[in-house]
Amino acid sequence: MTTTRIHALSKASSAFIWVWLPSETQPVPAGRLHRGTDGRHDFGYMSDYLERSNAIALGPDLPLAQGMRSLPGPGLTGTLRDALPGAWGRRVTRALQLGQHDADAGADEIGDIAYGLLAGTDGIGALSFQASATSFETRIAPGVELEALAEAARRTEQGLSLPGDLAEPLVHAVAIGGTSPKVLVNIKGRSCIAKFGNSRDPHDALRAEYMGLRLAQLCHIDVPRFELRRLGDRLVLLVGRFDREESGAPRAMVSGQTLLDLIKAPSREVCHGDVFDAAAEWAREPEALRRELFRRAAFDSLLGRAPAPARSHTLFWTGQAVELTPALGLKLPNCIPHGVHRATALCVPDGAARVTQVLDMAPGFGLEPDAAAVMLDGLFEGIRQHHAAVASEAEVTQTRPAA
Repeated sequence: MTTTRIHALSKASSAFIWVWLPSETQPVPAGRLHRGTDGRHDFGYMSDYLERSNAIALGPDLPLAQGMRSLPGPGLTGTLRDALPGAWGRRVTRALQLGQHDADAGADEIGDIAYGLLAGTDGIGALSFQASATSFETRIAPGVELEALAEAARRTEQGLSLPGDLAEPLVHAVAIGGTSPKVLVNIKGRSCIAKFGNSRDPHDALRAEYMGLRLAQLCHIDVPRFELRRLGDRLVLLVGRFDREESGAPRAMVSGQTLLDLIKAPSREVCHGDVFDAAAEWAREPEALRRELFRRAAFDSLLGRAPAPARSHTLFWTGQAVELTPALGLKLPNCIPHGVHRATALCVPDGAARVTQVLDMAPGFGLEPDAAAVMLDGLFEGIRQHHAAVASEAEVTQTRPAA
């Protein structure tokens, strides 16, 4: 992409949204997005798309309808926001596309539409921002060794410049949410997210996340494939992408935040029960969703940390229904449960109260206290039984890939 084109796209005020429909391997143009001079956005589905027999709403907050509509608020609606790079991806874009290497430099100079147009087209989910309604521009990072991408991420985080042969591969590999250094890569034919430790905590955070995923797996919580790998003097956590079918076709997703926006969730810190309330109308299997949300909240508490932010959940979107994706972000805190009593498993002063609090949540998920206690005990036993072995796995030079 030429420098002139990059700067033109960085000022763009409109884009076409393309989508990979369920089980399709080629994207189709679905709608047009425009930002007015007042900073507000309008979106409308294209007539040709609405005439398709397999057309689906791009998200629960963008129902199929004729004509342009004004989006609520000054920003994008949740479904479109979910398709954009997060804080890390935006920082990389500013540094490598516009030469702004300071972490906060130019943060407000590029709009959401521009970030979508500058990002790679292999991002999370099934949407892509395009400059044309008739021609799809593929923006995929050329093949680069993982070690080189790790070094590129490190240099970007430290505000250092990159050689040209690494700039484009990195910027097209960060079309993903989140604040920590990570890239989208293909490892032996498998699409993965490669997570790198940041400069302040290069190893411990990755080991903690590996342990959280491994313990969750052993406690029968659905997690993606993952592997902790050593690259020279650093670690990388490879997490399999679950937003891709076996055929490689993208799967549409929405965030918990998008669903919470639909029910106008309170500004207070939302809980997992709020996510269930938001997703209930769309859930393919409400009871399964209810139980799994409770299981994940209980697992977090038994690891000695507050349950993961309810807004951070992700869900698959079929066009009509949602279901939870495999769990991510399961990191152990600095202290890890060793005790033999359920209450001592929590590494906080109010551990026993925490267990009681989790059990008190059960009615909000439609669970009887006895059933919730059985689930909690099963999780604790799994953590107690496997924790030592998992800790050893996380310390070895090269851990084996997890199933």
